[in-house]
Amino acid sequence: MTTTRFSAASTATSATSIVVSLGGTPSVGDLVVVFLSTDNEIITHQPNYNTANQWHTLTGSRLKQSSGNTLTAWHHTWNASDSGSTVTFTFVPAPTLNVGDKDLPSTNAMAVSIVLVGPTQYLDHTSLNPYQPQSTLKIVALPRAADSGLYAAYAPNATFSAPDTLVQNANTGSQNLSVWKVTTPAKGYQPTVTASAITDFATAQVTLRDGTSNVLYVAPYLEEGPMADNRLMFRYKLFRHFTVLNNSGVFTAVRLPVNRPDQCSHAVFTNDAVVASSDRTNILNAGIGGEFRASA
Repeated sequence: MTTTRFSAASTATSATSIVVSLGGTPSVGDLVVVFLSTDNEIITHQPNYNTANQWHTLTGSRLKQSSGNTLTAWHHTWNASDSGSTVTFTFVPAPTLNVGDKDLPSTNAMAVSIVLVGPTQYLDHTSLNPYQPQSTLKIVALPRAADSGLYAAYAPNATFSAPDTLVQNANTGSQNLSVWKVTTPAKGYQPTVTASAITDFATAQVTLRDGTSNVLYVAPYLEEGPMADNRLMFRYKLFRHFTVLNNSGVFTAVRLPVNRPDQCSHAVFTNDAVVASSDRTNILNAGIGGEFRASA
């Protein structure tokens, strides 16, 4: 059964970053999930951005009737290179390209973090927000049964209720972010989130699978850009994955492996590689980054 080790809420006002409390220091192998909202469309960089040990985005959506208000979900499996009981997300204005860009020096932000006792991997993720303001919204029906699930709702001017266990609320002024947890949701489970007023709001959902069966390893990557030196492609980036090598029990992440004696490996892990329980443990203890997800 999925067990919550810690949870916490954090806020930041007119900020260029938000320090997200985790509620305590996770153990190696714990899964950390963070739901994060901003009140404009500023760019968000995750902890350890553009390193092998960075966090991964799960899902996100932007409110259709508001000024770019955004809800995103992120995850990271705690490994031996991680430390502390907080992590920092950084907000970065979009580059000025003189094509109608907004100059966004800061944002108001909220976050709810949940630390889940490992081994736990994410299974599915969804996001949804209505085209018109309303007071109720059914989140996306689950495509598969899960061991547990987390779902969040965010609005600039309302509070929320839902049928499952409330994990945390965060608020800054009139803005509210709430997260709930459900145990063993069945395929097709579709709870209704109710707002205190007719409002523009967004939801995000993450389901989880316990254990180490049917686990895929997503190797670390860097985001390199711009993709091309023109206005259309300037903001797009190319994902450049590492290759993870196992040399007689020594696990390393290599950008451009070559046929050298010190890089001859007993096992090679690239993107979406199936991993055994022992390999998962060794990768986490090596602190080389990458992430895990359940395939069934």
